[in-house]
Amino acid sequence: MLRPDYTCALVASAETRITPKAIKGKTIALTQPLSTCGYFVADTLLRQAGGALEHNRYRYLGRHDAVALAVIRGEFEVGALKTSIAESGLLPGFLLAANAKTIKVERLAQIRQALLEADTAVLATTYRASIEMFALATETIF
Repeated sequence: MLRPDYTCALVASAETRITPKAIKGKTIALTQPLSTCGYFVADTLLRQAGGALEHNRYRYLGRHDAVALAVIRGEFEVGALKTSIAESGLLPGFLLAANAKTIKVERLAQIRQALLEADTAVLATTYRASIEMFALATETIF
C-alpha cells in the first residue's frame, strides 16, 4: 500500500550548497539496501538530476537517524533518508546534559547560571567552535 506521508530526500550539509546535479563522485550515506529510501529512491532522485548512485561511493548505515548524523558530522557529503527526519528541525551542534539524580540541585543551578552568563565569543575562540548562544532545555522540549 502506498503511503503519501512517507517520502524520501537527499540531504547535505547547508554549508556545502550542493545541488542534485553536482552529486557525482560524492560519498553518500544510505539506510538499507531494501529500504524505500535506500538504493532505489536515492538512485531515482540522482537519475532525475542526470546522475546515478553508481557514480558515487556509498555505504549502508542501517537507520535513517544514523544517516542524518553521519551527514551532520561530515562523515558523508550526502545522505538519503525519510523526509520526516530531514524536516525534524535543527539539531544542536553540542548538548550538555546533567543528571538531576546524581548532581545536587544547587550545583545544577550554578552550572546553568555560569553557562547562561558565559561570553560566547570567548568560548567560541577557546574551543574553536561556532557558539551562538546557550539556551536552557527542559524535559518537556524533548
